[in-house]
Amino acid sequence: MKTLNYLIAVLFLVANLNCKTTYNIAKENLAMYEVIQSYIEFNTNSSSLYFRTIVEPSLDSTFSEIVDYAYLNSSTNLIGDNSKMKFEDIFKEEEIILLKQRAAKVQEVKLSHIRLSGINISKKKNNALSVTVPIFSSNEKYALMYVEGNSGGDLYVFIKSKNTWKPYTISNIWVS
Repeated sequence: MKTLNYLIAVLFLVANLNCKTTYNIAKENLAMYEVIQSYIEFNTNSSSLYFRTIVEPSLDSTFSEIVDYAYLNSSTNLIGDNSKMKFEDIFKEEEIILLKQRAAKVQEVKLSHIRLSGINISKKKNNALSVTVPIFSSNEKYALMYVEGNSGGDLYVFIKSKNTWKPYTISNIWVS
């Protein structure tokens, strides 16, 4: 009887852990798609965009190297506030270290056109925008995503306001 109770308790614990893990993965995937969709809505000036995901930018720097105060502070505010951004006030040094670690662990994912509207998914490199998976701040209020096209690459910072992701700043990383 004791063994049966122990077995039931272990099964309950494993099932509970599995549900929490599945919930967190689903929540993270939803947030990822919400950030990418926010980018699409902000930048849609054509009938369709072609996307593919990348892990690292094609320039000499890695994604984790461009998550840096120098790049962030050179950004343009996209929400109309013309005051100069100081990302040291938003992300303390410990948070930048954490964001760099998350950027270093980014893996390529398959985008789903079912979840994103206004885009086409492309396997071709030509004329396709490449995006990294967004990385999120500890408080889940900010997300960073690198976007690259044929003519340049940009680091976007998104802010979550009233349960909606909006582009907050953009830093031009390179231009050809």
